[in-house]
Amino acid sequence: MNFGLVEKPPLRYLLGPQQQPVLQKLSEINLLLEYCFGESCDNLALYPENLTAGFFDLSSREAGEILTKLRQYNIHAAIIVDLTTYAHSQYFAEMAYEENKRGFCYFCATVAEAEAWFARR
Repeated sequence: MNFGLVEKPPLRYLLGPQQQPVLQKLSEINLLLEYCFGESCDNLALYPENLTAGFFDLSSREAGEILTKLRQYNIHAAIIVDLTTYAHSQYFAEMAYEENKRGFCYFCATVAEAEAWFARR
């Protein structure tokens, strides 16, 4: 996997590559978890292109499965996407709003917002 390790003390997180797929199928979430553990990093920032094709379509159930798996292994994920312009299914923005309140996943528009969220945890 082609992640960048960002270290800005006290922040430390893995940043997905822009414009490149990482999870092409749901089963690859285990490889992503292994990568996080190998880097001893529990903060992960991902772009939409890093996620499965069905992630932003709630009917695919991919978002739920991926987020549940990350939460299960205590990986905090920031999804860097502007939901006002990025195509998603009808209720996806509501799900993202609820996830933002829970504290394990945060949907935001910029890397700076992701870093601020990581810092607040």
